[in-house]
Amino acid sequence: MSENVIAEFVRFNPILKNHKLFADMEILNINKNIILDLTEENIWMNSYEHSTRKNVNKAIRNNLSVKIINSVDISDYDISTFHNIYINTMERNSAMNEYYYSKDFFKKFKTLLPKNSFYIFVYKDEKVISVELVLFNRYIAYSFLGGTLPEYFQYRPNDFLKHNIIEKLLKLNLSYFNFGGGAKPEDGVFKYKKNFAKNGVYDFYIGKKIYNQKIYDNVVSQWKGTFKDQVDSYENLLLCYRYTS
Repeated sequence: MSENVIAEFVRFNPILKNHKLFADMEILNINKNIILDLTEENIWMNSYEHSTRKNVNKAIRNNLSVKIINSVDISDYDISTFHNIYINTMERNSAMNEYYYSKDFFKKFKTLLPKNSFYIFVYKDEKVISVELVLFNRYIAYSFLGGTLPEYFQYRPNDFLKHNIIEKLLKLNLSYFNFGGGAKPEDGVFKYKKNFAKNGVYDFYIGKKIYNQKIYDNVVSQWKGTFKDQVDSYENLLLCYRYTS
């Protein structure tokens, strides 16, 4: 190609189903996302599972409170609080290195998406115990990054947090909330998210295409020689060579 592109990778939007427009790529259904239709009547009764309603009510009885801050108004102190809980969660889950974002990464949303993102903080006795960063456009919101202190799980802060995000999105008159999915369909994370949208399972597709097989094979070979400890984790990814941490 004249643009010197070696390979292309695309994540398609499960709501728009735009994978159908790319007949010249290899399209793969690799996972499922949970997406809540915010236009549905009585989400509390029709979308939430009974267990989720119980957990939200339990959080309320435990006097949890919430604060939502638009990214344009976020302070350095709030970013530090968010970051500490986020990193704690990554460490607890033994996350891959690329998920250990710095404080500066989160600060960028203040200027890059000042009106299209917000931070939500859940409190127990004036202590922040659960956090999340939400991104949104005119129609769709995305659960992006967050975390919870495990010693407070018993108070159901995660359910309370998601419920308050949904309440916020309804006020913004958005149409969908994409929770994402799990590492694989039907794992614990997937089932937890599905509890908020029991009818909201969507197929998630990716597309891939190699434009210059010879150069691609050469780049991958060099990457494998340099990052031998990462080969088992990333060799099945099309753009495995992008991981250099």
